[in-house]
Amino acid sequence: MSNENKNAQSGGLSSRIESFDKKLTEFLLQLRNKIMVEIPLLKYSFISVFLWGLLAHGYMFTSHALNHDSLTEFDAGIYGTKWKYQAGRVIVPLYRGIMRGSLTVPWMIGFLSLVWCALTLWLLCKTYKITSKWQILLLGGCLTVNMSFIAMSATYLHDLDQNMMSLLIAVLAVYVWKFKEKGWLIGMPLVAISLGLYQAFLTVVTTLLVFEVLLMLNKGYAWPLFFKRCLSALGMVAGGGIIYFVLVKVVPYINGVELSSDKYNSLGGQIRSVMDILKNLGKIYSTTLKNLILSPTHYSKGVVACEKIMLLVTAGIILFNCTRKSVGKLHRWLMAFIIIFILPVSLQIACLFAGFSHELMLYSSCLVYAAAIILIFNIKKYQTLVRTLAVVFFVAISWSNVQAANNLYIRKRIEADMVRSFMTRVLDRIEAHPEYKRGKTKVVFVGSAPEHFNPWAWGKYHELVGAWPDIQMTHTNEWYATYFSYFMQNKIVLVDNDTFTQYNINPEFEKMPAFPDPQSVMMHNGVMVVKIGKTPMSYMPVFVKVLFRKVEENYAGKVEQLQPLLSVFPDDPVPVLKGGKKTEQEPENKDTLPPETPAKTK
Repeated sequence: MSNENKNAQSGGLSSRIESFDKKLTEFLLQLRNKIMVEIPLLKYSFISVFLWGLLAHGYMFTSHALNHDSLTEFDAGIYGTKWKYQAGRVIVPLYRGIMRGSLTVPWMIGFLSLVWCALTLWLLCKTYKITSKWQILLLGGCLTVNMSFIAMSATYLHDLDQNMMSLLIAVLAVYVWKFKEKGWLIGMPLVAISLGLYQAFLTVVTTLLVFEVLLMLNKGYAWPLFFKRCLSALGMVAGGGIIYFVLVKVVPYINGVELSSDKYNSLGGQIRSVMDILKNLGKIYSTTLKNLILSPTHYSKGVVACEKIMLLVTAGIILFNCTRKSVGKLHRWLMAFIIIFILPVSLQIACLFAGFSHELMLYSSCLVYAAAIILIFNIKKYQTLVRTLAVVFFVAISWSNVQAANNLYIRKRIEADMVRSFMTRVLDRIEAHPEYKRGKTKVVFVGSAPEHFNPWAWGKYHELVGAWPDIQMTHTNEWYATYFSYFMQNKIVLVDNDTFTQYNINPEFEKMPAFPDPQSVMMHNGVMVVKIGKTPMSYMPVFVKVLFRKVEENYAGKVEQLQPLLSVFPDDPVPVLKGGKKTEQEPENKDTLPPETPAKTK
């Protein structure tokens, strides 16, 4: 090749690099200018969220009081990643790999959660053109100091940041739908990603879309445009659902995992009959008001409920007056009432199919109060009086939640210390047994720990999901494996999940004394049995025990009848009982299966 050709090629490459560099510089300058325009709103959004967030949750973010699911999934690479694929949360492993790794690190998770929450607040302010500092401050409290956030932080900390990312992407989907041309198409993959992080946050999308439809009616949109926008909103949600369905089928398959269908929160077990859906609709309408108004609180529940009612009623009156002035025809009024009637369903979509909803699934309830703030600050008459009362009430409610959060977190810390002490004593008893060989003898834990504190001494925070009296210990084989491996740093050898379940449902172990009784640790067919507390059979009513034993005696061909009964037991696969068809593969080591009568302590 001649020197001239080489020089020409070199010059061409150099000019292309120079052109790319110039375009990149222009892009970064434009991006910088856009960011600078948003700096004031971003600043106040971050200040509001971090102020409320650190006041309410700072203790938990700097405390290693992991418990329940956050302990079981302490290292997601061991158990959590597989479970996320099984539960349909297929984007979570990718998010964790990019943002924070597999370990549950409280401060990192807390920081990321508040960042995503602040960006969510910024998007909401842009969506509804909010610039008032007081409004931003109150909205920050709505997003970060609610019972859903508190429950996630207290017990499900390992999921908190990815749930807040799901929230951010859900709000972003509505934002692009509202302001971008063909935004409903861009919103489809965003809805799918939000679902892939946490399905329950679909309620954020649906609730905001209901608010948007009400705004369109209030502004007097022409019917063709109104229905076009409604169809585009439905198309965005439906399209996002289809993309998510494909992801749920493809991603677990690639990773060699099947969707779970045998647990209460399994994606595969959520399909219900039409009759069940109708019953669940009734449940939604009967519980929505309760979920909005009544929640655990540091102050008097009645006083806080009255404050919430006054705020919602005030916002409702303002909405009615605005609608009365802009909506003049009967059919528009009818449409508005239909949409308001749909609002409870949009808040509790999970309940429609699963038949229940807990605080983690009810995050969108805080958006109702966010809407109330926006409406109240747009009042034209008696501005000073109404706004002042609204600020006082919202601050009082939020401050009550701040105190509730810190009360719950200190309780979690004390419980964690108690469990460490309790399990240290258990381990000492195991290792002191003359027949126990460390690293060789298999161990099985039977029963659940008794209630280890007086829940009433802590207020009614035990009503929250994950804040129940014995929630530190989840009574599953995975919990014990995680606890001994990471927190006790002990190489204990546990039986497999099937054997664990067999021991825990064997009615004969009801009679075995529980720890710290000297007979609570015993060798049994080469397995060290540790009776922690009551077995599931101990909790069952007498007539259920009789039914269980009758079916077990004459079991052939009646497996299906036994399935609902076994669903009350730990979240492990249904065991194989004598005389019936196998529902799971029996363990290879037959000696680990308990006979009908436990051997005496040696």
